Amino acid sequence: MLSSFLTSLGLIFLAELGDKTNFLVFYLASRYRLKLVVLPIFSAIAVLEAMAVFFGTFLRNSFFPWFSHLLSGVVFLVAFFWFWRESYQKNEQSYPVEELNSSTSTFRVFIVIFSSFLLAELGDKTQFGTFALATRFDQSLMVLLGGIMGMFLPNFIVSLLGEKIAHLPHIKIFRKLGAFLFLLFAIVSFYQFLHLILG
Repeated sequence: MLSSFLTSLGLIFLAELGDKTNFLVFYLASRYRLKLVVLPIFSAIAVLEAMAVFFGTFLRNSFFPWFSHLLSGVVFLVAFFWFWRESYQKNEQSYPVEELNSSTSTFRVFIVIFSSFLLAELGDKTQFGTFALATRFDQSLMVLLGGIMGMFLPNFIVSLLGEKIAHLPHIKIFRKLGAFLFLLFAIVSFYQFLHLILG
């Protein structure tokens, strides 16, 4: 039982290191307090790994893969415009958490971060890696827990680094570059959508 947990933890941890979503988490953690980033990311990871363990076969053989690419593109494009607009708000070098308590809905932040991370990782190598492990080990719960921790730890480490640089001078430039990361994800998603539709 322990071996399936450790195997899942180790393999998924290594697979997640340096993944594209690490940069996404790094940017988000430079904008918002750690707890506002960690909770939606952990929730998204739990959903992703649960899907991999219980519905991996269905996801891999989906009849409508183009729809996920289209939806991803739309979400990332909306996120890009949202973060780009906020980069022009006042007090850019201050922590934006206080603004969240008044003018910006914390729930909206949760939804955007949750959906962005979920769609960025949907069908990624780590998710299929967990699916493969679930087909090998009988202890599905241990594979699930190991996969969640293996995927969460690299992003948590990255989020700690992102929080440290939140008070650096000229962070506004970094935040704009981070907003372009959402745009890049949107472009890639739309390209994959068109490639599937047009052949």
